[in-house]
Amino acid sequence: MNKSYLGLDKEFQGRSYDMMIDHTTIVFTRYIMLALEARESEDDRAVGGIFYECCDELADIKFSDVVALIIKLLKTALHKCLRLDEQEI
Repeated sequence: MNKSYLGLDKEFQGRSYDMMIDHTTIVFTRYIMLALEARESEDDRAVGGIFYECCDELADIKFSDVVALIIKLLKTALHKCLRLDEQEI
């Protein structure tokens, strides 16, 4: 039933369950490889482009702003956890 549903009846003639699992795994792996190659060669939305777009968004935050945010979070944590006042911090 699986062989006819997936269209595997013409290129594979095995009857055992293990042979069908092996062949189906090879077919799916082959399809994934072909689909990946087609996407990378035809589609501009490859993984590399997504990576660079994320880097561009992260570049908007300045280093000084990040350091100030870390110090503010550290002060808040010290105040809550250790119950220190502003002078001790």
